[in-house]
Amino acid sequence: MVTKSSSKSRKKTAKQSAKKAAKPSAKKAAKKSVKKAAAKTGVKTAGKRPAKSAKGKTSSAKLSKAVAASSNFTVIPVTGPDAEDKITCRTKTALSLIPGIFKRLDTDNDPTNGNPRFTFVLADANAIFLSVPNCNPDGFFYIPERSANIASITAPNYLGTGAINKIRVTITIADNRRGFTLAFRVRFQENYNVTNKFNPKRLTTLIQVV
Repeated sequence: MVTKSSSKSRKKTAKQSAKKAAKPSAKKAAKKSVKKAAAKTGVKTAGKRPAKSAKGKTSSAKLSKAVAASSNFTVIPVTGPDAEDKITCRTKTALSLIPGIFKRLDTDNDPTNGNPRFTFVLADANAIFLSVPNCNPDGFFYIPERSANIASITAPNYLGTGAINKIRVTITIADNRRGFTLAFRVRFQENYNVTNKFNPKRLTTLIQVV
């Protein structure tokens, strides 16, 4: 026979068991809520970080465009009449720019300002003299009216011990988001190192960097 007191005792025990069971569930639910909140916060933070990263990438892209994109340049010979056609002591060469007059073009960034820097390396047969008997001097001559997106260019730096074998110029780009076109005339002695005779030649050309 079940007494009222034992019935009450059983009910009390059942309630206590239910409360104990409910506590872990509540804790689990709370943990899940915290995790969800953290996940949401993490998503927002992750969303902000790429924006900073993207900004850096854009800046780098702009810099590389100005810097030289040197592996992606095109040499465009200038055809038609030339301002120096009337100078009879120096005729137009049949050689191309690279390879031809120069054996290669080295490109890098000026360490002082990051601007693109071109170093033209003469072919072994050719030479440059800043003083040429009975003719105008050799060298590199910038043509601004045929150039594009160039704010300024340094005076050419003639390199080499003894004979000049390299010409270096540094370019300041007007708009770093775009490519540029460098127009210039080069005067040199063709085959001088082979014949030891002055043979003044010239070439007017463009280098386009995209």
